[in-house]
Amino acid sequence: MPLCVRTVTLAAMLLMCSAIHGENEYCVRTTAAILNALQKHFNFGCVIIVWRTDSALLVLKETLVLTQLEKLLVKFGLQTAVVQHESLDFNIQCRHNRPLYVLLSGTRTSLQILLSEARVAQDARWLLFLSNTSLIKEVFSEINVPLNCELLVAQRHDEMVHLSEVYRVHVSYPVEVHRLGSWSRAEGLRWAGGHILQRRGNLRGLRLRAALALACASTAPTFVNNKPVKVGGYFGNIWSTLEETLNFRLEVLTAMSMKISVFWVVALCSLVDVNQRFRGHTASVIRAMSMKISVFWVVAHSVYLSTTHCRVSSAVSADKVRDLNTFSNSSKQIPSRGTNILKCSQKNFQFFKRRQDSTPKSWSCRAVYLTSYLVGVVLLAAYSAALISCITVKRTVLPFQTLQEFSRDETYKFNIAAGGEYSLDNDAKSLYKQRIAPVENSLPSYEEVLNRICAEPRYATILSSSYIESSQAMNRLKCSVTGVYKASFPEYLSMPIAKGCPYYRILNY
Repeated sequence: MPLCVRTVTLAAMLLMCSAIHGENEYCVRTTAAILNALQKHFNFGCVIIVWRTDSALLVLKETLVLTQLEKLLVKFGLQTAVVQHESLDFNIQCRHNRPLYVLLSGTRTSLQILLSEARVAQDARWLLFLSNTSLIKEVFSEINVPLNCELLVAQRHDEMVHLSEVYRVHVSYPVEVHRLGSWSRAEGLRWAGGHILQRRGNLRGLRLRAALALACASTAPTFVNNKPVKVGGYFGNIWSTLEETLNFRLEVLTAMSMKISVFWVVALCSLVDVNQRFRGHTASVIRAMSMKISVFWVVAHSVYLSTTHCRVSSAVSADKVRDLNTFSNSSKQIPSRGTNILKCSQKNFQFFKRRQDSTPKSWSCRAVYLTSYLVGVVLLAAYSAALISCITVKRTVLPFQTLQEFSRDETYKFNIAAGGEYSLDNDAKSLYKQRIAPVENSLPSYEEVLNRICAEPRYATILSSSYIESSQAMNRLKCSVTGVYKASFPEYLSMPIAKGCPYYRILNY
């Protein structure tokens, strides 16, 4: 059975001491000194001694050892408690930081029983004292220590206690043992292990599976026989870097058909799951998921990889573009209104600059001629500047500017991603509850939404701006889509990973 199953970010220690009083005293003092040194290194909050007795004759002697150890730990300033393994509660919290669990056992059989009963010890740190005649690989030959568990083994050699870590990359992989440091009375704790995730940064060619949510510019997948064989784009580059750095092979799977109701904060065009078989099961989350309460029990999100915005997006029809961009350089011909103004100005200018056969002698007449000439020149220059400005600058007047205005405009049909009820934006939350929540189970797919934006004249959707931009780049949109900048709210992209996955921490690191 596996040693670590759920989340406990605490430490544990198993002490094996002789029954002779003199040796007991030396063993207890040594153990207390090592615990004190580890507390300074790992900064755990308290010590919880968990003990198991196979024989009633040893209860008194073990009680004496526990009492001596507890007194020494308190003397070092460590808060200490003693509990039996049957009543062990991993939810116990210390006043400062997290506790260090100390387990007592004397035989290999009892050790396996204790470790098999620690069902919630994932992300734990263990310290096991073994005799110098015991072989570590033999002791853990039938015990799985997942990658995210830190188990230290202490073995005494003369006056030196060597500290080694034990773990498996996968349940089917052999046990790996690495020397991390040592302790002695003269030199104290000497630690050269570095960070745990740096030490375990080689996955030995392990195969990890990741689900491809949607094919878009952020992933740019390459398909062979309708199966993704390579992933590119922003998220693909992230995984390529992880593969090279951590030495594993990525197997890309195609996610099931996705609906808008399953998308909210997580990257739509991302690899949305990393899973691997452990404990005989497959932890799989193969589609984009809302960051909401119902999925927190099974999904843990990675660190934020990027930030974008969810915006109200709608198509701009050809007539609207022609009206809003009168002098647009994308138009094939200048509209009639502009043509008339241009012709009128040209005629006025020709009139104003006509030559005269005689020069007027009256000063009033001369003033009228000069004023007419200057007015003609100024009008032509001003119109030319306005014409250039209209050609180079496009100003689109949208029917709404904010989410509040959009909510009041009931002439628009729209879709918003599920999870809107958890949005921090009150307008988005209100829109979702009023219009989307009653029909959440019958929402269209993303492809249908893209088609409806271009097909229906007054249809809008609230989707990730990165998804809209990537769809336009891949020519999946048959029309020009405009996003309303102010009618938006931030969106943080990450990748959900199944809770309990032993590779979550190292992938996040």
